[in-house]
Amino acid sequence: MRTVAPALILLACSDAEVAPTRAEGHGGGAGYWPPDSRTAVRGAFAQGLDVELDVVLTRDLVPMLALAPYVDAQRCRIDGEPVIGVHRWDGIGSRELATVECGGFPEADFPNAVVVGETPITLDEVLELLLDAPDDIVVHLDILHEPGFTPSPGRFAEAVLDRWIEADRPQDLVISGRRPELIAAFEGHGRERGFDVTTLLDLPLIEPGDGWGDLVARDLGHRITNTLDYVDAAGDAGADGINVLADLADRRQLEVARREGLITSVWTVDGERRLAPWLDRVDVVVTNYPGDLP
Repeated sequence: MRTVAPALILLACSDAEVAPTRAEGHGGGAGYWPPDSRTAVRGAFAQGLDVELDVVLTRDLVPMLALAPYVDAQRCRIDGEPVIGVHRWDGIGSRELATVECGGFPEADFPNAVVVGETPITLDEVLELLLDAPDDIVVHLDILHEPGFTPSPGRFAEAVLDRWIEADRPQDLVISGRRPELIAAFEGHGRERGFDVTTLLDLPLIEPGDGWGDLVARDLGHRITNTLDYVDAAGDAGADGINVLADLADRRQLEVARREGLITSVWTVDGERRLAPWLDRVDVVVTNYPGDLP
């Protein structure tokens, strides 16, 4: 719904009144720690950083953090052995997570990040760690729902929101997802529970199996035919804002969306030179290096 938490309220009347751009650490801060790991969450909370964390469900519908709906063969091991074939997280029970270890290998994209292997962290553990985190940080959960492959939007909404509401943490929660039906599920379940959840629609829509060429071609088609309007897309989904892939973002549309009172977020932007053009032009920048934001 369009009424958002105090820490997320953004003024769009003039440049002087616009809140400064916030940085959210992707996966907690993948440039510093293994993304979506226990170490990353602890490190980010200890430094008072806002975070963007990716959420999947186990077979028994326990929310946990992971970069994709499947076990990453490059980053993870099962029972100490390489991952062979496709192992989806929703095919693994929460008790079986103890057999999985991720993050114990250097990552070429983040040469200075801590290297540590750990079992996956659940949302329940994140909520426990929030007890020692600053009250004013933002926890942004990007929900990795894929129609026909992962549990339904309603299952995600119940599993995530029920835990958050029952934990009653003071920090602000933001939910994002790729599909309008996911946004609707979170908005609807939030209303049922009397909880005002802030939602962002991820753009562009990324289908399973899409490569960079697919995204670029689709984006070009939208621009030529003028068939993707950010404000309309958010409105149709009932979302409070948009979370746009920075490399394909239409800056004019982002400005319009912000003036219309929508939360505007872009992902993922790294390096001071790439971050600079976004400062004070969008509300949130998701980055692997949140400490780079001036």
